[in-house]
Amino acid sequence: MGFVCEGYSMSKISQRIKYTRIDNGYCQICGKYQKLSQDHVPPKCVTLPGAVEQKLITEVMGKKSIKGVKAHHGSVFKTICSVCNNNLSIFDSEIKRVTDKLNSKIEGFIRNPFSAYSFISEDIDAKNYLRGIVGHVLAAVPNIACQKGNFEAPFFEPLRRFVIGTNDDIEKTHAFYYWFYPHRMNVAGSSFSIFDVSLPKEKGLSMAACLYFYPVAILIVENGKEFSEVYDIAYKLTVNDKKLYLNLNGGNFGRSIFPFFSIKNTVVALHKAFITVSYSAVNKD
Repeated sequence: MGFVCEGYSMSKISQRIKYTRIDNGYCQICGKYQKLSQDHVPPKCVTLPGAVEQKLITEVMGKKSIKGVKAHHGSVFKTICSVCNNNLSIFDSEIKRVTDKLNSKIEGFIRNPFSAYSFISEDIDAKNYLRGIVGHVLAAVPNIACQKGNFEAPFFEPLRRFVIGTNDDIEKTHAFYYWFYPHRMNVAGSSFSIFDVSLPKEKGLSMAACLYFYPVAILIVENGKEFSEVYDIAYKLTVNDKKLYLNLNGGNFGRSIFPFFSIKNTVVALHKAFITVSYSAVNKD
């Protein structure tokens, strides 16, 4: 339906480059001030090798051609300490296993176009999978966020403690929705707001964060919120789930990058610096 964008302007090269240069700051997971290390978002174990370009979401939406910032294996953020980065690598093994298994099943589905079913599933350690996803989402911020030590924001503090392992009640404050994401363009959104105008404000207005990479989109919102545009394609993932399900029906592709494109009932409020897009420097799908 529409966007409210803060800090939007255009240049010849992506302004993403302004948010990548930093050495020391407050780690976006543990909160300690120290030397920061680079984190790939999404994790490089689930991305194709080769050069990618990074842009801010508003630059992808704009009509003017802008040169992206080059990187490898997806967007790179220098926003977390080496200890937290190493801890994320433990959870990345589950993200990689699930992603590889899903990719194999999707390939099998494509080879059998006359299949009577468009659903696939895979076993999952949902708690470790989500802790890895959330950790990378927290890392996907511009370096200006590392210059401040205030980590008491109601939406983000429970997520940080969930990744660290000191919050076992994350579902009291947050919900995790997911669906099949058929695109090779990765989206890492660490902070934005969405409002489904077809629902009452108490149901349809939420802070949000996301991480989209083939073949799964993960949307993180406040607990108790709903969004009509993806209600019938999204599943809710809880920390105790043992299975992950994907509906590969091609009719859902138009809504698979919700809420950034092709929206009807939704208003999105965002700051461009907190949502980054990365894609192959050769294939810009």
